[in-house]
Amino acid sequence: MLDAKANERSATLLLVKLTAAVLLLPTLGACLDGALVYLVKAQLAAAVEASALAAARSLSLAQPVGAQQANARRMGAQCFTVHFPAGLMGAQVVGGPDIGPHIFIAESALHKPVVTVTVSVIVPAYCMRILGFRHSAVSASRQATGRAVSQFIS
Repeated sequence: MLDAKANERSATLLLVKLTAAVLLLPTLGACLDGALVYLVKAQLAAAVEASALAAARSLSLAQPVGAQQANARRMGAQCFTVHFPAGLMGAQVVGGPDIGPHIFIAESALHKPVVTVTVSVIVPAYCMRILGFRHSAVSASRQATGRAVSQFIS
């Protein structure tokens, strides 16, 4: 009788452990992949903000408009690459590593240049692939207002 109760308890305990494992392992995988997405999002937001500020700061009235915008895009793209290197944590920039086309320069109502940088990245899922999730998309967008600066050398 004592052995029968011990066997029943062992079987019940095994069933509880298996159920817990089936429920907890995917939850743990979602937490790990979610933490990775959060880290990539934070790094992306910092890189996009730095890129927008660098592009806005590089605008100058001492150059023609086309040259200003090309220089601003180049500076913004370089700054982004420094802060968000290619393949960071397995993430891939949508549209390729050159974000120059993602930098938009317009003029505000106060005739000041406004630089908008919008970048999206794809973050791979490592643990959640078992459940069919291959990746997550993360994006960040920032605006910076440049100042109209004329440089005169006397």
